[in-house]
Amino acid sequence: MNFYQARELKDENDNGTGIWHYTCYNDNQKTTYPIGYCAKWEKPILIEDGGTWTKKEAERYITNKDKYHNKKGHTSSEEAGECYRNHLLDKIKFYRKSLEESDTHHKCRVEGCNKMTASMANLDSYHIYNLCEKHLNREEVDKLLPKAHESFGS
Repeated sequence: MNFYQARELKDENDNGTGIWHYTCYNDNQKTTYPIGYCAKWEKPILIEDGGTWTKKEAERYITNKDKYHNKKGHTSSEEAGECYRNHLLDKIKFYRKSLEESDTHHKCRVEGCNKMTASMANLDSYHIYNLCEKHLNREEVDKLLPKAHESFGS
């Protein structure tokens, strides 16, 4: 199981350092590591080279290279959480499909919008929002995405 939350870094005596990262704790490996922009930036490996990145995804990731700050950290848990939230927003994948292209239709998630859609915004598979074409953009997802908080998943 993975447990996600902002955590204060500890020194060699297990005292708080005042530096915060958004992290994942894996209970199988008993390890905690920074995620999102708090993690170390690593060069993406394209699918055709044996990796998991499409060229388009890699280009967007490289554009945000300077936002990664593994060593620097944050001054509060709230700041670390907002950093992770921004990381998710920067990595949104938009899937556009017409109603004719899909057997699955959903009502747009924006309050007051009753349009049916087959399109969605996906943020690292943790947050998936069905959005019509008008609302399928970063600004609308930003309004829907909650503040980063403690969560878990496998």
